[in-house]
Amino acid sequence: MFIRKKPNKSGTVSMLVLTTTKNRKQRLVKSFGSAFPNDTAAMEKLMQQASSFIQEMEGPSLPHIYEEEEVIDGFVRTLNNAQVQVIGPELVFGTLFDRIGYDAISNEMFRNIVICRLFTPGQAHQAAHQQPGLQQVAQDGGGGKHQHRHDEV
Repeated sequence: MFIRKKPNKSGTVSMLVLTTTKNRKQRLVKSFGSAFPNDTAAMEKLMQQASSFIQEMEGPSLPHIYEEEEVIDGFVRTLNNAQVQVIGPELVFGTLFDRIGYDAISNEMFRNIVICRLFTPGQAHQAAHQQPGLQQVAQDGGGGKHQHRHDEV
């Protein structure tokens, strides 16, 4: 937002607060009245009202906070999905898993695949094939005669 002093045909100057839209057009936000340009007290009062309005609408100006946010945003932009490990799904879906009663099955890999399936449907199948000990289980459908155990490292 910015302040514009617009001269009128009557010789007065209107104090306007404008904003620029996405397509670079200016849109009136609020008009604060008008005064004659030689009436400096009235012009100062209108300017002060417009400035206060902009500060109130935009919030306090804290440049050091925005600089820190830019540093953080720059770092986050360099990350990709493979570099981020989310622990949130375990907190939510792990509790659900336990309350349903599946915690009676003491297989950590089963727990992880179920939580993965709940959090990102379609990814559990890929996760099973990425684990060497579960490849045969996935091929057997998990219910075959052969019991395959996932060897922990």
